[in-house]
Amino acid sequence: MRGLYLLAVLVLLLPTTQFGLSFPSDTPGVQTVFSFEESDGQDVLLIEVCPGHPSEHIVIENRGALAVLDGWSISDGEGAVTLTNISLANGELLALAVDPAAFSVLHPMVRCIDMSSSEVVRSGRFTLADQGDCVLLYDAGGVLRDSLYFGKTPDPLEGWSGSPVLQVTRGHAAVRVDGDTDTAADWRAEPPGRSDVATATFRAAVEPFTAPEEARDRVLREISLASFSLKVAVYELTDGPITSAMCERARSGVDVEVLVEGQPVSGIDERCTSALSTLSGSGCDVKLLSSQNGYKRYDYLHCKYLVADDRRVLVMSENWANGLMQNRGWGAVCDDRQLARHMTTVFDQDFTGPIDVREPPVAPILDVGPWAAINLPYRRYVAEVAPIVSPDNAEEQYVELLRTADRRLLVQVLYIEEDWIAQESLLSELTSAAARGVQVRVLLDSAWSSKENLRVAAHLNEAADAAGWDLEAKLISPYHDLGIVHNKGMIIDDVAVVSSLNWCDPALRDNREIGLAITSEEVSDYFAEVFWTDWCEDPFPPSLELPWYDCIVEENVPVVIDASNASDASGISRVEFDLGPDGIVDWNGTSWSVMLPAGVHVVSVTAYDAFNNTAVRSCTIEVLACSDHENGFRGAVLLAVPAVAVLAILSLKRIIEKRNH
Repeated sequence: MRGLYLLAVLVLLLPTTQFGLSFPSDTPGVQTVFSFEESDGQDVLLIEVCPGHPSEHIVIENRGALAVLDGWSISDGEGAVTLTNISLANGELLALAVDPAAFSVLHPMVRCIDMSSSEVVRSGRFTLADQGDCVLLYDAGGVLRDSLYFGKTPDPLEGWSGSPVLQVTRGHAAVRVDGDTDTAADWRAEPPGRSDVATATFRAAVEPFTAPEEARDRVLREISLASFSLKVAVYELTDGPITSAMCERARSGVDVEVLVEGQPVSGIDERCTSALSTLSGSGCDVKLLSSQNGYKRYDYLHCKYLVADDRRVLVMSENWANGLMQNRGWGAVCDDRQLARHMTTVFDQDFTGPIDVREPPVAPILDVGPWAAINLPYRRYVAEVAPIVSPDNAEEQYVELLRTADRRLLVQVLYIEEDWIAQESLLSELTSAAARGVQVRVLLDSAWSSKENLRVAAHLNEAADAAGWDLEAKLISPYHDLGIVHNKGMIIDDVAVVSSLNWCDPALRDNREIGLAITSEEVSDYFAEVFWTDWCEDPFPPSLELPWYDCIVEENVPVVIDASNASDASGISRVEFDLGPDGIVDWNGTSWSVMLPAGVHVVSVTAYDAFNNTAVRSCTIEVLACSDHENGFRGAVLLAVPAVAVLAILSLKRIIEKRNH
């Protein structure tokens, strides 16, 4: 009786756990119907094909209801592999691989069948050709369900439109990226085994900062606070104090893991290899992301971030090298455990790659000494934070953010890819925002890719002039105390984006990049203030110091006020002298020789640069009345000597300047 009771319970519960069954309705009065219907397989698609290294394999996915694939086959036109006793649930993947062990390194969570196993029946000569081939998916009735043609293939394009997918080179696979139009537009060639990080949003305490003002000190502070775990991923690492701080943490027992790009554009230099050897020697676990036999998951590990104690995340636009103390960049520290766990997952996937991760070369050890921590300004706000991970989800997040712009869109980046002018891209999203009435400003670097940036800025400005948009683009002026604009940031209304991602296709689709979209009025206004300062042609006043600020003379003695040392990067346009001061200019020039009546006089000296920034200094002159003719004559002689000397020096300087000119 007890057994019958259990059987009855199982009969009632079991259908709700089977694929292809509808679930009980929550709507009153609606009868629940259990359906055991299977899919006809129309939603089973090829999603990844790798013809060779690092693994010859084919992956299919069921995007519909339960699909029974018994008798289905995959052909390359010369042979076939037929499936037996295999079903796929909705969203389930199945791989067929020549070497399942090699495949599992790339996709450890995907079910894989050995092409030589008893679960398949092989016929003919089924081997994918590296230079080009076709892959045809047939159902049990011999109906073609999906197809892929890539590279140089002599096969007739059955079930396919247009040209094949471009050649799938060594270390790459054809990966479905969009839709099912049976054209090359559905596919792109990329290394297999990349991560697939979903979008997410977290609530965190955020501390924004800028480079070069605070960048190194912020990094040092976060490293010094790590008590048990520190994970670092950065494109370039040569900074001595930062290296020293990580060594100190490792020697203190903190688990320090460091991942650095092993093949940067200019090559990995001796300073970087020495820094990495120093870290390794101090107990840090250091790895390089480098191509192995043509395979590398990402073109470049271009991110710049750290995760400390599974709690704090620092993301920035700047490498941990010379530019850290010179270049304009943005950064943010976020305090939230869930965000930190999210970023730890990304780091661990990159750090533990068994194929394209290797030990750094041995190099001389750096002589690292103690580093000094300084007090940083308190700047902390609660905000919604969405990690941006490229190539996983960056492009879709950028496009979505740009399309939500309503009031302001401020972009400050190193460069914008010129090819984007002629195609749908982030650049076209800027013009679309301007067409909606959004204020758009784009500030580009003037040293790096300046010719390309000039053409992009001209394109935007011409479009704005023609349409009457509130859009302006320009290159940063040379009158800022910066190396280059290395930033990759933008502000969309009350969202600030801090990122390592340059505005080009490789950064969106092939590099490992990390950014943060921070929704906060305070954070976005903080970065907006920095942006508008950088937007100014010359944000700094001239330098002006007078040789003296107080003096006492007697009547009839000339006083020389010398402002010839006034200077500015944009040049000094004029210097004005105002006696009183009453707002009336009494003299123009770099110096003024004047005799004043008895009494106390204040002279205001104002230096103007080429952009009308000003520096103002004041001096006080006390003129004593002469007690008698003799004393007046003696005072005049004594005080006239230095005045004459000053005039002589000024005259000599003008003569030299004229000769040099």
